[in-house]
Amino acid sequence: KRQGIDRAIGSGQLQEAGTRVDDLALLSPGNRNLAPMRADIDRALERQRQRDQQISALLTQARQLEGGGNTEALRDTYLRVLELEPQNLEAQQGAAQARAELDRAELESRQKAEDDTRALLQQARQLLDQRPFEASNYQQAYSYLLEARRINPGSQQVGALIDEMPGRYITAIRDRMSSGDYEAANGLLQAAVLLTPGNTQLDELRAELHELEQAQPVLPSSF
Repeated sequence: KRQGIDRAIGSGQLQEAGTRVDDLALLSPGNRNLAPMRADIDRALERQRQRDQQISALLTQARQLEGGGNTEALRDTYLRVLELEPQNLEAQQGAAQARAELDRAELESRQKAEDDTRALLQQARQLLDQRPFEASNYQQAYSYLLEARRINPGSQQVGALIDEMPGRYITAIRDRMSSGDYEAANGLLQAAVLLTPGNTQLDELRAELHELEQAQPVLPSSF
């Protein structure tokens, strides 16, 4: 009898184990070990009942989430069921389907980010390649590059082009300085400083431009 009780408990058949204990108590009413054993079984049955209720509630919640668009919550709900009952077939299938849907969504999101980055890079390059150099074009190109970096922070192409921006400005500023168009050079310099504040090369260029302006001959007054 005791071996049958132990086997039933070991296999999770608590109701059967309780019945066997009750039967044994009728045959051996003086056995003092049976009452504590029955109490342990009753406590285990209560824990099992509570677990089954929790599983049922979670599965109901998961069914309500199906098709609602919150796939992460659906997956997590099924995973909570599997923590309580690893062999639950509905939860296994539901979690697998939710994972597959999340993987597809992640792939589509990455692809969209790549497509958007490619389009923004193309727009930025078109503006940067326009001649003559226009500060407004570079500012617009820079805004495209910042947006591309936001949606695709790991893009090396975007990072490289952003790093080129100060150098492109400096080249254009020096071209204006060489031609004596200091007013245009100053305008580009101001735009470049707004674009890349703290750039030491621009600080040096400002000082150089100031010296050139100071060295200009003063035209005699017509009066």
